[in-house]
Amino acid sequence: MSLLFYRRPDYLSRSRNRPELAESLCASYLEVAEATKSKIPTNLSFEEIVKNNTLPPCSLNDFMDYLMYVEYNAECLQFFLWYCDYVERWSKLPQEERDSSPMIPSNKGAVNRRKHARTNSYTEKTERFNRILAILEKSPKHDSTVSKPVGRKSRRNDSVSTNYSWPRPTSSSGASHSSSDSSRHSSASSKTQPFRDEISRVVRHYISTGGPRQLNLTHQDRTACIDAVHQTTHPSALLPAFAAAEAILRGQCHPNFIKWSIANSNRPRVVFVRGLAATLILLGFVLDALLVLSGLNPLLRLTAAPLWCAGLSFLIASRHGLCIILHCNYKRNLRPWEQFSDDDVGSVSDMDEKAEALEDDSKEDVHRHKRTGTNLSVGSSRTDPLRKQSLQSFGAPNTFDAEPWVGLYHEKPLWKRVFDVSVMTQNKHLRAIQDRIVFKAILGGSFLALAMAAGSIFIPSADLF
Repeated sequence: MSLLFYRRPDYLSRSRNRPELAESLCASYLEVAEATKSKIPTNLSFEEIVKNNTLPPCSLNDFMDYLMYVEYNAECLQFFLWYCDYVERWSKLPQEERDSSPMIPSNKGAVNRRKHARTNSYTEKTERFNRILAILEKSPKHDSTVSKPVGRKSRRNDSVSTNYSWPRPTSSSGASHSSSDSSRHSSASSKTQPFRDEISRVVRHYISTGGPRQLNLTHQDRTACIDAVHQTTHPSALLPAFAAAEAILRGQCHPNFIKWSIANSNRPRVVFVRGLAATLILLGFVLDALLVLSGLNPLLRLTAAPLWCAGLSFLIASRHGLCIILHCNYKRNLRPWEQFSDDDVGSVSDMDEKAEALEDDSKEDVHRHKRTGTNLSVGSSRTDPLRKQSLQSFGAPNTFDAEPWVGLYHEKPLWKRVFDVSVMTQNKHLRAIQDRIVFKAILGGSFLALAMAAGSIFIPSADLF
C-alpha cells in the first residue's frame, strides 16, 4: 500500500475491559507482521527499535510513549522487555541452578501444544527464541537450554532438547523416576528455584486477572502460564504470554508506530494547515472567477494555478499529519508529553521555556548520538529515558491522567498549540519516508492545479468589466 494513501491509526479506547484476545487474532497479527516487514526500512525494524538503536522520534522511548499515550497497550512492550532480559539472565545461571527448575513435563507440554496452535511447531519455537537472541545481540550456544542458530535449518526430527520452549524427551524408566521425585520434592524445589520471587511477581503483575498491568491473553494462555509457573521458573513457563505479546507488538503496534511517527505536527497544527490549504484553494477559485468574468486574456487564468498547487499539496500532505513548512526545515512539533518533564512542576510559561531549551538540546543530540543503546529522546534530555517509569518492569497501572503535562498542556492557548515548539527530526530514515510523501503530495497537487487551470482557459469570458 502506498504511503501516500495511508490513513493514520485512530486513537484507541482506554477501557480496561477489552475483549479477550482470540487465537485467530494472534495469527492475523503475525501475518500482518510478515506482510509489512518489506515495507518498513530495516533501520526502523522492530528489532532495531527494541535495542534502542534508532534516533527520535523512533527510539525505544518514543515507542513506549506511543503505546502509553496513543495506543494504550504499553504492558505488551513492558512484558516483552522483561522477558528478553529474563532469558538473558537465565542463560547465565550455573547449570545446577538451571537443573533445579526444569522445563514443563513432556506430557503436559503435548497438551499445551495442542491448545496453542500458533506455538505448536518446533520450527516456529526455534525461530521465536532466535529472535530473542537477535534482540539481545547474542549467538545461540550449543547447550541443553539454547536453541540452534538461525542459519541452521530446523527439522521436526531434530533433538528437541536444544530449545527453551520444547520439553526434553525422557526414557520410560526415567519418566517414572522423575514422576515420583517430583511428587516428593515439589514443595522444596519450588523454594530453591532461581528467580522464584521475581517470576511470581510477574504473574501477579501481568498474567493474573486484575493485575496492575494485565496482558490481553486468551483464557488458555493465561491458565497455561499460571499452571506452568507453579512448577518451574524456566522461561518456557511464560512462553504463551510472550508469544501473544510479541504477535501484538510486531503485527499491530510496530507498523502503527512507524506510520504514526511520520506525522511532524500535532493535531492543532494539522487543523490549521488544512484550514490554510482550504483558504488557498478558495482564493484560487475567486481569482479564476474574476478573470473569467473579466475581458482579460484567458491565459492570465493560469495565475490561479500556484494557489491551487500550494493548497492541494498542503491538503494531501496533511492527511499524514505532515506540515510541508516544518518538513522543509526537517523539524517536527514536540508531542504534548515531551514538552514537560515528570520531575518539573510549573506554569505554562515555564513549560514553554523548557520546551525551547529542548529544541536546542535536540540539535546537540544529533551529533552526540552513538549506537550504544543509550540514546536520549528529546522529551527527557536531562534524565535517562530508559529509567522512566513506563519502561520499568514493575510499577503502577499504565495511566497518565495524573501526569503534570496533561493539565498544563490543556491550559496552553490555542495559538500556542498551533505554533508549538519544534525540534529537529533526527532520524534520517524517517525523513526519507517523509520526503517521498511530500514529493508525491506536491506532484499530485501540481497535476490537479494545472488540470484545473487548463480547463478554466477554455471557459468563455463574460466581458463584464
